[in-house]
Amino acid sequence: MKYDLIVSNPPFFRNSLRPGDTRRSNARHDLSLTLEELLKGTVSLLDPQGRLCLILPYQEKDGFAELASIYRLHCKRITEVRTTPGTVFSRVLMSFGPVPSGTPDRTELTLHEADGSYSDDYRELTKDFYLF
Repeated sequence: MKYDLIVSNPPFFRNSLRPGDTRRSNARHDLSLTLEELLKGTVSLLDPQGRLCLILPYQEKDGFAELASIYRLHCKRITEVRTTPGTVFSRVLMSFGPVPSGTPDRTELTLHEADGSYSDDYRELTKDFYLF
């Protein structure tokens, strides 16, 4: 069976201090699923027109895009995420597919306003999931 969409929030901390809780370590660190294993599985399960969408720490985006290209998965979209206005990006949402499409679409998302309230963009994005 092939899938047209695979969504993942992979365990993405590598070579970092692990908490004492084994379950938490397995969920957050690449002990049981590496990014390369995720890509291998994606290639075997993804429909030729399908997409892989995932979230990563911002500093991992370029390395993951390079690794994905080895598996012939091409970046389609990048959303850089910051917590509040003016802060550095902390996470990135990325979409990949087997069909090359040129330069990926790029957007930014700020989660909170300076006062701590949710940003309008975040409210719009999550309105079907939260009662604001």
